[in-house]
Amino acid sequence: MKFRAIASLFLFRQATGQSTPCPSDLTKSLEVTDTLTLYYDVVGDIFCARMESQSEGWLGFGISPSGGMVPADAVIGLPDEDTVLLYEMTAESQSGVVALSDDMQTLTDNSIIQDTATTTMTFAMKLNEGTHPLALGDNTCIYAQGTSNTFEYHGNGRGTFQLTLESSSDSNVTATTTPAPSQGATLTGTTPSSAESMTPAPSVPAQVSEPSKQPSSGYVARNVGTLLAGAGIVGVWFGM
Repeated sequence: MKFRAIASLFLFRQATGQSTPCPSDLTKSLEVTDTLTLYYDVVGDIFCARMESQSEGWLGFGISPSGGMVPADAVIGLPDEDTVLLYEMTAESQSGVVALSDDMQTLTDNSIIQDTATTTMTFAMKLNEGTHPLALGDNTCIYAQGTSNTFEYHGNGRGTFQLTLESSSDSNVTATTTPAPSQGATLTGTTPSSAESMTPAPSVPAQVSEPSKQPSSGYVARNVGTLLAGAGIVGVWFGM
């Protein structure tokens, strides 16, 4: 029975297409507003993110080519429903904000929790996926903070920011935040670059009759973890 359960979990993870895990501690951060911080990393083809709000309310993160609410792909977390889902936004109305179908809900590690006056939304999403995908390089993103857990108009709690992503092996990540006009000046955050090198394994001498020895090349291989998918419900995000 135990073997069957392990085998089933392995097959499920293979089916999700997730091949890299998010680290427990995300190494990059951006102060989006005075009350909202984005922590993130890129691991393989996965964008790992955690949004922490110093207030109680629903949260939204989106990718928008124009920098506006529409058109955009969004991740929206609803604390009362305990859901974090992918949405497509095509109009500034309830009918234009629609959760994707179950077979297109590819987020993993998704959760939303609240503590004393704080809300934290966590998710992992694949790069280069969706109508308006997040990708390595420059991305125009949007955010929203609800004034309560009820999914309704966010008021001034929204804005736009530029996010430039590079691969995790040699990542230089720069993010520039542009809140809504009513919220004040532009915030800019830059994370120092870091590099990870790969060192060959020690060479092994070949067995030859002559005094000289020909070394053989080494190699390094890596195994990566997996991610599981989550699910949720539909809501509305309008008024940007």
